Amino acid sequence: MEQIQRPFLSLALSSVAAALILSFSVMAVAVMSTLMIDLQQPLLARFAMALVYPLGFIICIMSGTELFTEHTATAVYPVLEGKADRLQLLRLWAIVFSGNMLGAIVGALLLTATDQVIQAERGYIHIAHHLVEYGNFSLLFSAVLAGWLMALGGWLVLATTPL
Repeated sequence: MEQIQRPFLSLALSSVAAALILSFSVMAVAVMSTLMIDLQQPLLARFAMALVYPLGFIICIMSGTELFTEHTATAVYPVLEGKADRLQLLRLWAIVFSGNMLGAIVGALLLTATDQVIQAERGYIHIAHHLVEYGNFSLLFSAVLAGWLMALGGWLVLATTPL
C-alpha cells in the first residue's frame, strides 16, 4: 500500500535509480568476462561472472529502489483487499516500468560513453554472442523465470516487514 500512495517524483527517481544500479551488474559481468576471456577456462569464467551478476540486485533490494518485476505480484495485494483501486495499481506499474526503461537507457549510454575507462567492450560482445545462441522460447522462458524470482524476492521482503 505504501508504494501505491508514494508521490510520483519519489517513485520515478527510485525506479530510474534501480535500473542504473542494475547497469552496474552488467558492467561487472562484462569486466569479469573481459578479464577471464583469455584464460581458456570457461567454467571458471562462468563462475566468476555468476558471482558478480547478483550484486546489482542485492544493492537494489538493500537500497529499497523500485524494480517493475518486484511489483508485478506484491502491488496487487492492496487491490485485492480493496485498499486501492486498479487505476492506482496501473499508475504504480506505469511509473516504475517507465522509470526502469529510462534508467536502462541512461545506464547503457553511460556504459558506452565510459568504455574507454572500463575497457569491457570484449566482455559485452562475449555476453551478447552467448545470449543470441539461444532461441526465442528459451530467452522468453528465462525472462519469465527471472521475473518470477524477482517477484518472489518482493514477496519475501513484504513477508519479513513488520506490520
